[in-house]
Amino acid sequence: MTLASLRSGSEIMKVFGKNVSSLAIVCLLAAVQSALRLALAGVIFDSGFPATEKVVASDVQAYILAMFVALGVLGFLFTYLLYRRTSYGYYGTIVLSAVTIVFDVWAIYAIQPTPVLGIVLPVGFIVYLVLRRKDFPAVN
Repeated sequence: MTLASLRSGSEIMKVFGKNVSSLAIVCLLAAVQSALRLALAGVIFDSGFPATEKVVASDVQAYILAMFVALGVLGFLFTYLLYRRTSYGYYGTIVLSAVTIVFDVWAIYAIQPTPVLGIVLPVGFIVYLVLRRKDFPAVN
């Protein structure tokens, strides 16, 4: 896939022998990220906060848990709306991705460096949506 094919909307990829649009792949990745955020929130709620490089106060733990739940639930909502090609899905995904990036950057400095992995997909979502803006009629 090239940058030109992303812009033109001509890309259809073969995945397991089936034609799949890039939007479907982006939505699948967004859903997986949302599910992982909720799963991690469930683990934290059930088992307590895992050991980290820095000691984390209980109020910060509650904030992190609330953010994981919010990012997970809103991620599923905006993924569905994005798949339906609505303006709420388009702008909501961009805003939620930006909030995720800010949250993960904060977590890198406040807790430990592993949240850097959580920045990769949101950056990709923003880049993809900016390049594919014309595919969302409600946005144009």
